Amino acid sequence: MFSAFGKLLRQLWGVHDVSLKTKVVVYRAVVLTTLLYGCESWTLYRRSIRRLDQFHLRYLRKIARVKCQGRIPNTDVLITCGRPIMGIEAFLLKAQLRCVGHIMRIYFLDI
Repeated sequence: MFSAFGKLLRQLWGVHDVSLKTKVVVYRAVVLTTLLYGCESWTLYRRSIRRLDQFHLRYLRKIARVKCQGRIPNTDVLITCGRPIMGIEAFLLKAQLRCVGHIMRIYFLDI
């Protein structure tokens, strides 16, 4: 997961000409999909959700160029990065509910 972000460090995240919206779209498409691959089947604990959320917000702050010393709340960072960005727990819940929906449709189609 760190390598997916690190490989784009010089080519995308550090470039001033690319808009924040484009960076966030690439972050969601590349980094979050790598980070959350297979999350539908994970057993989630509070500690693991907290660590994933820390990773998510740390790298959103890097993309948005928000300094940690500024003491800007996480909600403001999510708003700065745009409306489609949500906390990692919402991503996990959405993926798990999507998987349950697929399983339920398969189950009810076989009856």
